[in-house]
Amino acid sequence: MQQAESKENWINLFGEKTWRGSECMMGIRLMYHERPVGLNYHERPAGCLILLADHFKTVNERDKGILTYLVNIYHRIKDCNDRKIGHGKGLPPKNCKFV
Repeated sequence: MQQAESKENWINLFGEKTWRGSECMMGIRLMYHERPVGLNYHERPAGCLILLADHFKTVNERDKGILTYLVNIYHRIKDCNDRKIGHGKGLPPKNCKFV
């Protein structure tokens, strides 16, 4: 989403400030047990990971890689949480590794 294309929503997310219009964000919604998680926004859960860039042209492969990395961590945590715990109290399954 680019600031200039969605000014009202942008202000709702990031606050009232002098924006240039070239700022942009990338994000992914967080889900838990097939339901969105996070703070309530208009009576609905709205958790997400957001990457904010000062200018849409500065979004590069590194930024996309950071977002992908965070999403992969989220999916690993979700996968471990979704599995039955079978080898001890409160421990994740042995094949779940957090990095």
